[in-house]
Amino acid sequence: TRGSLIQVRFNLVAAKSNATLLMISVLSLCVPAMLQMVGQIEQLGSEDLVISRGMSIMLLLLYCMYIHFQLNTHRFLFEADNDDDDGDDDDDDDVHLSLTGALIW
Repeated sequence: TRGSLIQVRFNLVAAKSNATLLMISVLSLCVPAMLQMVGQIEQLGSEDLVISRGMSIMLLLLYCMYIHFQLNTHRFLFEADNDDDDGDDDDDDDVHLSLTGALIW
């Protein structure tokens, strides 16, 4: 910390993974709405139900694969870094975005 600014550290891999999952989820929710808006499917029709259920199953499988990725195969990427035992205060290289930068961004 310098002065009154607080610098926050983020796990870059976790942030990218979560942002990707969020983007896929939003897009999968938009697909049935877009198909209905352009007239490809009827609202509350049988195709709408099949597409919605298919998207739900796909999202559930994707979430299960993410949990497996996070907890089993790549656990080391999501663990917290505790390398402050050497006493150095030269950790400015690890900071990607300060609080001020995050608020402005």
